Amino acid sequence: MKKLIVMALTCTTLFSCSSLQKTSTAKTLDIVGAGVLHFPVVADLDVRETKVSGTKAGTISTSLDLMKMEAIAAALKSGNADVLIEPAYQIDTEGSRVTVTVTGWPANYKNFRKMTAADTTLIRPTIMQKPVIVDPVPVKKKRKGAAILAGIGAGALIATGAIIAADNY
Repeated sequence: MKKLIVMALTCTTLFSCSSLQKTSTAKTLDIVGAGVLHFPVVADLDVRETKVSGTKAGTISTSLDLMKMEAIAAALKSGNADVLIEPAYQIDTEGSRVTVTVTGWPANYKNFRKMTAADTTLIRPTIMQKPVIVDPVPVKKKRKGAAILAGIGAGALIATGAIIAADNY
């Protein structure tokens, strides 16, 4: 009986310890395509004139997109905003440590209403397109060792072919 109690306490102690990890995400989804019918809704956007920033630190193994979303979530929380206008990212890498800082103008949605004919003059196909954002890709240095090995391999292949040709001749 005593062994059963000790074993139950040990199991409870071992299984009751758990780590807690808290993350924030900022995920959006555009409603485009067949299968979704909705009445267009228009809202005013109240953009403030002071910028806010948010920072997220992690390691190289952490997803950069996840770190960007968490930096945006931190900036939105600090600015008490719904959306961040023109986010600009600064990514600092020091060893295996990566820090992502985002800066932008905080904005809040207000005055939600159904779209009217007067609102359609503001919407053109060129305005509704999303811009393509290209992140700079670090340039990898070419290693000389790979070229040397390729040369040695090609020389060995030629020499082997010459030996085989000489034997068959």
